[in-house]
Amino acid sequence: MLKNIFITSIWDVNLNFNLDSLKKEINEITKEDEGRIVSNQGGYQSKNIDIQKYTHINFLSQAILTNSDSFKKELNLKGKLILQNMWINKNYFKDYNILLNHPNSFISGVYYVQCPKESGAITFENPAADGIGYVWNEKIIDYNNHTSSVWNMTPKPNRLLLFPSFLKHCVKPNLNKEERVSLSFNLKLL
Repeated sequence: MLKNIFITSIWDVNLNFNLDSLKKEINEITKEDEGRIVSNQGGYQSKNIDIQKYTHINFLSQAILTNSDSFKKELNLKGKLILQNMWINKNYFKDYNILLNHPNSFISGVYYVQCPKESGAITFENPAADGIGYVWNEKIIDYNNHTSSVWNMTPKPNRLLLFPSFLKHCVKPNLNKEERVSLSFNLKLL
């Protein structure tokens, strides 16, 4: 009998926000913020946003907290979640984000505002990727959630993904001429 141990879960939900209003606030922020370089190779990443200053981003933060609380319960974690920080990501043609995780937080996530076709999937790395790649790769018949060393998820507008902050991930290059826009964030447990 197959038993699943050491499961890594991702919370995946579609929200229903007015994306045009969010884009207006994002454009307002990007005009004032010169940005920073953290994991982005090209493109734009804002500094941390003052969430309370922007009506629609503040509404989104409440939805993030509600979903994060549900995710926390499914993971059987205790404590109160607080939103540590949030920032904007814009990936233009061929821009991408390198492999990283989010230390000093418990849950991290991304919310997609604008993502045309082929604008770059988010790729999660299996914590057991080294063992899978070294020993199993040549013997795997069909890659699935037991045998994959990476897992790709396609961005869609209004999609919210939450994941454990320790889970390494990257963003594939945007192969569309239209920009890909997302909001990323971290939460901690008190």
